[in-house]
Amino acid sequence: MVLRRDIPRFDALARCGVRGPRGLCRGVLRPQSATCSLAVITHDKDPVIGLLSPCGWGNLGDAAIQDAVIAAIRSRWPNAKIVGFTSNPRDTQERHGVPAYPLSGYAPPTYGIGGRMLPRTAGPIDRALQRLQGVPLLRSVALPLRLMCDFLQSEPLHWALALRWVRQLDLLIVSGGGQLDDFWGRAWGHPYVLWKWSFLARRTHTPVVMLSVGLGTLRTRLARVFVRGALSRMTYRSYRDERTRTEVARLLGQAHDGPVAPDLAFGLEPVRCRPPRLNAGVVGISPMAYCDPRVWPIKDGAVYQRYVERLASLVVRLIDTGRRVVLFSTDTCDRLVMDDVWAAAGCPVLARRANTTTLPALFGELAQLDVVLASRLHGVILAHLAECPVVALSYDWKVAQHMAEMGQTEYCVEIDAFDVPALAVVLERLEDRSDAVRATLRQRLGDYRSRVQRQFEETLQ
Repeated sequence: MVLRRDIPRFDALARCGVRGPRGLCRGVLRPQSATCSLAVITHDKDPVIGLLSPCGWGNLGDAAIQDAVIAAIRSRWPNAKIVGFTSNPRDTQERHGVPAYPLSGYAPPTYGIGGRMLPRTAGPIDRALQRLQGVPLLRSVALPLRLMCDFLQSEPLHWALALRWVRQLDLLIVSGGGQLDDFWGRAWGHPYVLWKWSFLARRTHTPVVMLSVGLGTLRTRLARVFVRGALSRMTYRSYRDERTRTEVARLLGQAHDGPVAPDLAFGLEPVRCRPPRLNAGVVGISPMAYCDPRVWPIKDGAVYQRYVERLASLVVRLIDTGRRVVLFSTDTCDRLVMDDVWAAAGCPVLARRANTTTLPALFGELAQLDVVLASRLHGVILAHLAECPVVALSYDWKVAQHMAEMGQTEYCVEIDAFDVPALAVVLERLEDRSDAVRATLRQRLGDYRSRVQRQFEETLQ
């Protein structure tokens, strides 16, 4: 828990040069075509732009997206003031070099928020609820009451601060990723956050745009209500894939109204870090916390254990056939899984655990690999950005969709269906065809990067 005294005060924005609305000319949104393309034109040489994203807990895919957006803004307005509204402001400030503030005051289970506005000590209500949890018959109502009290304690203050922050913006960008989702935190997680910030943007006449956002799960009616309200307030919307665009049109009850543009991570500068290697046969394995009872919203210890055991068997098999293995992660919680796989494989000397907590460290490791086995969408995308062939253990339709778009469907395997011998055969086939696969990736990457840059040109002028 972050105490009130640890929260960066809003006057830090002034020390960073961020000015109030009187010192700025508001951006003007100019429609460009029937697809709702637009240009954000500012008459101020130093606009103030906010980035809204549930990032900050070590997910390198989210980090890549924010880096791409920040680079696009800086290339057009070198002196622009960029402010992050994220799940972990401290990480955002350190990783991206921009001031940042919590995107919510309330954090439902599995939707972590760093820097929240909470009382310094537990009050009498908190102590009473703690006692309720000790009574078996009342335990079922104690948690909902505790969450309600947490919401009422933290959200009013955050609403006041968020209104103050939004008033100082020329533009708010919902910056990529799978933000149309209630998997983490359910309806009162990110669906509520999107609704809240879009409401404040509308109230303050601040343009808000959504760039290359993907759809996850919206399991409850309330989540759909929140997302529908947020989408209806966007000045501009683009979608990461056609399925998201279709589902949004169905959710809003209207025809398609925005373009499909690739994931914003493809907007990163091309990665050129594949020096000649003395050793061939190096396989990278990036496990994920799939059904891990410690962190995954849907907890299934048996499924997780089978997943770890099969990956460990694959590690042993690869080493027995003369390969070296590098275990790496693209998300903080996946490091726990990486350690579990390494231990289950018997802590082999030829299996190294890489420290990939930053994008430069990750791309440095990818440069040394011949092929990669990954499950997370951005674990796959970032490997492809490094022109590294990938076998995807797909846990979600978005991973299979990406592999199909990259022409790699034959190297996509369902995470619940794979067996070790068959997966080893797929890896061997990919190794044999790695040069041709890299050529295909290079072609697709060039096209995707051009489309992302074109979107930046259309929305940021």
